[in-house]
Amino acid sequence: MCTIAAKRNLALGRVVCRSFQRHHPSVPAYLLLADRVDGYFDPAAEPFRMVLPDELGMPEIGGMSERYSQQEFSYALTPFLMDWVRQQGFARVLFLKEESLVTGDLGPVMDLLSEASLLLTPHLLRSLSEAAREQNILQCGTFNGGFVGMADTAEAVRFVRWWQGRMATHCHYDPAAGMHFEQRWLDLAHSYVDRVAVVRDPGVNVAHWNLPERVVTLEGDAIRVDGQPGRLFRFSGYDPDHPEFATRYFTRLTKESLGPAAAVFARYHEELLAAGWAETRVWPYALGPKGLLPA
Repeated sequence: MCTIAAKRNLALGRVVCRSFQRHHPSVPAYLLLADRVDGYFDPAAEPFRMVLPDELGMPEIGGMSERYSQQEFSYALTPFLMDWVRQQGFARVLFLKEESLVTGDLGPVMDLLSEASLLLTPHLLRSLSEAAREQNILQCGTFNGGFVGMADTAEAVRFVRWWQGRMATHCHYDPAAGMHFEQRWLDLAHSYVDRVAVVRDPGVNVAHWNLPERVVTLEGDAIRVDGQPGRLFRFSGYDPDHPEFATRYFTRLTKESLGPAAAVFARYHEELLAAGWAETRVWPYALGPKGLLPA
């Protein structure tokens, strides 16, 4: 498993790595620091094997760090990190975006890569009653960039390296130009790769874009989604300093409107605080132009 974070988001990276290892203790977790350590933390004490951009061995990454914002740079590094992890000798690689919480066994999902080269998760599994929400998904991309898997196959490597080429210069938020950071490029996967597995498990990538259509229930500590095991929740746009909202992108999704899912958000909030959110959130970004773009 691998993820990417700047040091201001290190608490998020710690949470996704720790939660993954709770369910998969024998699988190593890698975190690519899209930043510099600058003495702010001790990589040896972290729940992951830290990787720095220079270790990826791609000369174009230096230029990317200089012209991209922190968010653009972190997102653009996704295919570079996945390919690097594959080259460490792994037959399958799973990328999870930093704002994730693993809540169950991901093994059955990763098993899809025994027959497929790429593993993608759609934002939606059913049609919506509101065209406006579907239009928003069309602008963001059919597939979500926060949960992507690859196998060690020739066609997967070919696709990921093509994706790297696009990320070198085309990782921007510009919906009018058909770009949503790294994500919209995944829409071409079915055209370029013969064996693509689409994850239709409702317990995977549960997030603000599909929560209104998914039924979350709690059975003790176990989470179920549409009657299936809850495996991975995403917290895109969640601000621990304003926990009353599920995401800053849609303020109509409040803690009160989430039903039993509110307990999952509360769990994530507690884990972020325990992982040092209050400390890391003020650490300065050391590379390139500063500032965040809307996701």
